[in-house]
Amino acid sequence: MRDRRWCRGNLQHLRLLRTKGLHPVSRFHLFHGAVSYLLSPAWFLLLVIWALLGKDADTNVIRYFNEANPFFPDWPPAMSHIDSAVFLIIMYAMLLTPKIAGAAIISATPAASRIFGGHRAFLTAFGTEVLLSIAYAPIMMIQQTKAVIHAAFTRSEPWSPQRRDAQHYPLITLIKFHWLETVLGLMLTVGLVGGLISLWLLPIAAGLLLAVPLSALSALNIAECAPRSLAMNSPYTLREPKIVMRARLARAQIKAQLTVNVPAE
Repeated sequence: MRDRRWCRGNLQHLRLLRTKGLHPVSRFHLFHGAVSYLLSPAWFLLLVIWALLGKDADTNVIRYFNEANPFFPDWPPAMSHIDSAVFLIIMYAMLLTPKIAGAAIISATPAASRIFGGHRAFLTAFGTEVLLSIAYAPIMMIQQTKAVIHAAFTRSEPWSPQRRDAQHYPLITLIKFHWLETVLGLMLTVGLVGGLISLWLLPIAAGLLLAVPLSALSALNIAECAPRSLAMNSPYTLREPKIVMRARLARAQIKAQLTVNVPAE
């Protein structure tokens, strides 16, 4: 629900792009926030086209010529020769380029690497994050596409209390929430097994098919159950900020005082 509200707000920012007096950088940030959500339906459309193209001419659903009108193509013939590997690179470049650029800058700066626990720890955490991003990307694609469609055809978003901590949901709740991803993943898997679509779609099909267990996995506290090298630490988890430490101590003191001052029944 919170992501839907963020989606609606970022899309509404598109109306401000023509406002007078804004700095170009501010316009870029407004545009970037909206595009971050609009890329999901674009990626989904790209995925649909890729699946329809099949893995060869015999499995291509899109027909460029038909018997009734054989001299006029319905689609540019060159599209039938799209390299599947390039297709996959384009799709994941949309997702991973900012992460890779940031990681390269941190890796090239020794002082920055030390803040993340050292060069080796940072690269291990970064590699883990990339793998998780690839696994969860198809799920986020569907959810954000639904959010964009919902924002386009509804006028308001209900406001409910936010949960910022990890929480385990019942299996039936996860199935109801991720049924669309599971169905799409099953369809792609059938196409892969039947040899109808490109094997390069396997990472996307796996991510969609495993949406429910991946969603359940996201509720785990990695710091408690994973090895230290895979704990995905940040500078704030490695070195607790003083203001957070003071707030935690103050909260403990207030809780202790309230407990002592509670009248006995």
